[in-house]
Order: sequence, then C-alpha cells, then structure tokens
Amino acid sequence: MSIGATADICIFDPKAHWILSADKFVSRGRNSPFLGWEFTGRVTHTLVGGEVVFELAARNLRHKTTRAPRGALVVFTAGQ
Repeated sequence: MSIGATADICIFDPKAHWILSADKFVSRGRNSPFLGWEFTGRVTHTLVGGEVVFELAARNLRHKTTRAPRGALVVFTAGQ
C-alpha cells in the first residue's frame, strides 16, 4: 500500500463477539454446521479498489455493489 494507491483490504475487529444465525446470511443458502455458535472477531468493512463494498453497521448489515465483478474465471482440470 502507498499514498494515493487503491486498496483491497478488510478491517477486522478482533474483539467483536457475535452468534451465527441464518437470518443474517447474505447468500441464499441457509445451512451451516456453525449455526448458533458464538465467534470472536469479525470483519467490519471491506474495500475493493479503494471503494467500500461491505460495511457491518452496529444494527444493520449493508452490502454495496456499485461495480461489476472484476475477477477472472479460473478453471482447474484434474491432472494439470
């Protein structure tokens, strides 16, 4: 990282305590072997290209997707 450069970074709160519940899932899947578990530590913000794309507010889970995905499809073939 340097001054003026864009960043892909996560901001992590190592002291945050939370319980995993399906009603807070972002994906359509509602199944996890960790439902009901208590965790310590949580990502509070994610920046991609210097833009906030995820923010965990105190009482509201918010996701921002203002640009198209920039990743590339990677296909692995057995034996390579």
